Amino acid sequence: MNGRWVEPAIPFNALINRLKNQHRNDFMLHHSTAAELSQPGDYIDSVIDKGVTAAGEILAHYLEMGRITGEEESAFLKMIADVAEDLRDGGISRGLYGYFENHFDYSKDVFNSKYHNIADYLVRVLKSSIEKQLTEDRN
Repeated sequence: MNGRWVEPAIPFNALINRLKNQHRNDFMLHHSTAAELSQPGDYIDSVIDKGVTAAGEILAHYLEMGRITGEEESAFLKMIADVAEDLRDGGISRGLYGYFENHFDYSKDVFNSKYHNIADYLVRVLKSSIEKQLTEDRN
């Protein structure tokens, strides 16, 4: 190979899992109670749940303002729960419409014109809440 040394690549999924496990181990060693040590997944679940709650609060506000209906709020909550589940497992696996179409019966054009901005904002709220909690817990 032209005389250059090439390091073997780490598969992306293996890298993500290694980083997740490293963070989980660092957190447990420095900040955990005995109960959390027995269930290491509980920390990740609580961080994800708080992110979903933050997105749910935005949806409740949108419902109060009349920007969405109760049916839309329920479907968006399910969509956010799906996104959160994929984030827990390593990342978003499909575009926003892929999550949206599981809970709404609208075309991609309707999604893009009416719902995309809301869905995008909710996912950003979810991610930023998770990031904020992880950052605070690291300090």
